[in-house]
Amino acid sequence: MSEDREFILYVGEDCKKYLSEEFDDFVKVELKDKGALETVIKALKIRFPNAPLFVAIPKQDKRRLEMKFPTVEFIPDFECFRN
Repeated sequence: MSEDREFILYVGEDCKKYLSEEFDDFVKVELKDKGALETVIKALKIRFPNAPLFVAIPKQDKRRLEMKFPTVEFIPDFECFRN
């Protein structure tokens, strides 16, 4: 996999079909629960250190994770999914 690919991580089963079209060319990483989110972020940053990483996250978790992972772009999940 190329370093120039962008990644979008999101939590929730079968949410891929609801992702906004702006993420069509991204590598999609779907997690079943948010308990694994931090581990997956760390693993992707180790394996693809220069790849842009975006995470759809509930607003209440955004600030804590931004402090922990300053090079990751956290987007409120309601902005990532279409109705």
